[in-house]
Amino acid sequence: MRRLLLINAVLAASALLSPAFAHHSQAAFDRTLRTHVVGTIKGFGWENPHSWIDLTVVRSNGKIEDWKFEGGGASRLEKSGWSKAMMKVGDKVTVEYNPARAGLGEGMFTAITLANGKYYPVGVFVPGGYADVESKEISSPQ
Repeated sequence: MRRLLLINAVLAASALLSPAFAHHSQAAFDRTLRTHVVGTIKGFGWENPHSWIDLTVVRSNGKIEDWKFEGGGASRLEKSGWSKAMMKVGDKVTVEYNPARAGLGEGMFTAITLANGKYYPVGVFVPGGYADVESKEISSPQ
């Protein structure tokens, strides 16, 4: 009987924990690609476990699109030099990101360039702390 209770407890715990592990997967994003898009901040969530950016993008054909990005939590961004007050609704920015595998219009942000030209990469965790993401040539989707 004790063994049956123990087995049930382990199964219940693993069932409860598996969504949390799945949630933190980055499989939804193509981490081998990095691109950028220019737009206007529609919203910026300074949150844990994930911050987010909503962006209004005007395409070259004049079409207006709403894009959504998620990224590291507030504590990780803060260690990379970001702040809650660095962006506000209406600011024009360039967002570098890994695109979502599901299609255009969303991704995981890896860096941002503000209208004043200041560049803020998201740090990459390395043993002992965070290291800056190296900037590289990027292309813009059309």
